[in-house]
Amino acid sequence: MPTDASLDDQADALAALLEALEVATVAVSAGAQPATRLALRHPERVRALVLITPALYLPPSPGPPDAGPPDFVMDHLLGSDLLVWAVGRLAPGLIVWVAGVPRALDRQVTTEDRAKFVGWFFPAKLRHVGLAHDGGTTTPIAPDLPIEELRMPVLLVSAEDDPYLTADVVRYSARRLPAAEVLVCESGGHVLLGQDARVADEVRRFLVG
Repeated sequence: MPTDASLDDQADALAALLEALEVATVAVSAGAQPATRLALRHPERVRALVLITPALYLPPSPGPPDAGPPDFVMDHLLGSDLLVWAVGRLAPGLIVWVAGVPRALDRQVTTEDRAKFVGWFFPAKLRHVGLAHDGGTTTPIAPDLPIEELRMPVLLVSAEDDPYLTADVVRYSARRLPAAEVLVCESGGHVLLGQDARVADEVRRFLVG
């Protein structure tokens, strides 16, 4: 992580990567911020934009904001390989919760799912600063972007029960992007648990069709 890192810098770095590539841009969660900035700053590099459970702007609702996971999770737990490994073994439900799986879906989480969710946070020590940057720049309210200026095809994907409220984000963004396509699954949480095939089919149709 550079000391002066910004989401716009990340978008420009993505543009440099795409210099030699002819690909669509697919982003998940906090990745929606630099991906959308990429599409706004370098539209010639993005032929289509797919945003899955996107951390985009949503006007705050009345009452105290949802601050996301407690500070000890971001500041300590997710900064230690040992702690992430230990929690993954002793209290995997905490990792599953941080990943964004609603409690109502706990029984659907397989051993393989838990291992996958824990694996996302490794190597924790090396990823911690970047992960904290993502969270700090999108929680509780992500920056608003002039998404009305997007001219490429856009697909927005979420689930009704995402505890990070990205279904509301998708609906709000869709009102600002009348030509965007929207898929909001009935369940699956932030990780779209059990929706892999459906989402993959929809993304494939959108990109090919």
